[in-house]
Amino acid sequence: ALVALGAGIEWKAATEQRKAAETARHEAQAERDRATRALTLATGTANGLVFDLAQKFRDVLGVPTATIKDILDRARQLQDQLLGSGEADPELRRSQAAALDETADTLLTLGDTQSALVATTQAQEILKALLAQQPNSLDLQRELLVAYDKIGDVQVAQGNLPKALTSYQAEFAIAERLAKSDPGNAGWQ
Repeated sequence: ALVALGAGIEWKAATEQRKAAETARHEAQAERDRATRALTLATGTANGLVFDLAQKFRDVLGVPTATIKDILDRARQLQDQLLGSGEADPELRRSQAAALDETADTLLTLGDTQSALVATTQAQEILKALLAQQPNSLDLQRELLVAYDKIGDVQVAQGNLPKALTSYQAEFAIAERLAKSDPGNAGWQ
């Protein structure tokens, strides 16, 4: 009888430990989910900030170029830090690429062709990586086409016409594929 009583006590203790472990696991998952949502929200906000700042400062008169570049650089650093913390959501990466392309436009307007090339090349690499995961995405292909166009524009501004031609040819090849994929799409035609 004592052996049965001891076994019953051990079974009850094991059951309580299992319940406690399950509760702790659920609480940890809930915390992880909250942290992921917060990081996703912060990253999306940073991407939007970079995009908006790049657009707003593009044609502003009276603000020194160095100040505009510093503001954009700081916003991009925030964006990079948030995305570098492990958040790999495809939509966040896509919005990062769009923000980088806007930044490139602004930097090109400011005459900083080297930084513009870095920004738009980074956007291009993000889009290529996303397309590797979603090769049939027409939207991503169109966005990659835009990145090639922006790279070509920067290369023209730098006087590197052979590289610009290569970029524009890559853009045209994508445009041609898109046009063939949807002959009824007037925009792609």
